[in-house]
Amino acid sequence: MQTHMNNIQTYINNYNENVTTSNAQQVVDDFLKNYSTWKNVVGYMIGGKDGENEYGIVLFIFSIAISELNPITEGLIETLSKEIQEYENKVKYKFEIKLPLYANIGICWHKLGMLYDNLAIEAFKNYIFYQLTLSNHTSYSGLTCYSFRNCSKFLFQSLVNDTLNLSSPTTFNDIFDCPIIELMNNDDDISKLIREAYLSGVKVACFVKNEKLPYTNDTLDAPITNDKKNKRDK
Repeated sequence: MQTHMNNIQTYINNYNENVTTSNAQQVVDDFLKNYSTWKNVVGYMIGGKDGENEYGIVLFIFSIAISELNPITEGLIETLSKEIQEYENKVKYKFEIKLPLYANIGICWHKLGMLYDNLAIEAFKNYIFYQLTLSNHTSYSGLTCYSFRNCSKFLFQSLVNDTLNLSSPTTFNDIFDCPIIELMNNDDDISKLIREAYLSGVKVACFVKNEKLPYTNDTLDAPITNDKKNKRDK
């Protein structure tokens, strides 16, 4: 096992941040010759190195190399896809590694042509999922928000079950309710596929707050209350 880890370290040292069109085939060949034994390090600490992390980096390098090949082949992308799935099954976390892996495989599928764009979109859905997962570490204290909804049986069910109803951003009647849609409105092919993945896979709830952020002591930026409304009307 230590020998496998040593070989993995050599691969990483040789190619991490050093994959180009000229050496991409060599990077791919080195991976294909060794990955069936290298992946056995996943789940072990070897010589102070975390096998989950190190093999994840190997997969990331391999994914970059595939994207640099010309021509790119379906078989190589399928190998990458199977290895990513196996990695998912074995590794619970490592979101920061899974995130770029799915971005790269999405790009690889797209490079095969429009017939593979559905597979690219599925990969980008996973990419977006891990983006959102990593962003969930942000927390806000003392934050009160409001969601205005019509009275209906769905509203009462939400109150009883203490749940939220989420909707596709495409159903919002105000682009500022979910501004990420406008920010993703780029013309390049990859951005369009990511936008389609977002719209088909993400549901959100629209909330509002009655004070500006960040909060300041300026009277105009203070929370709007009935008392203050009445005072200003006088």
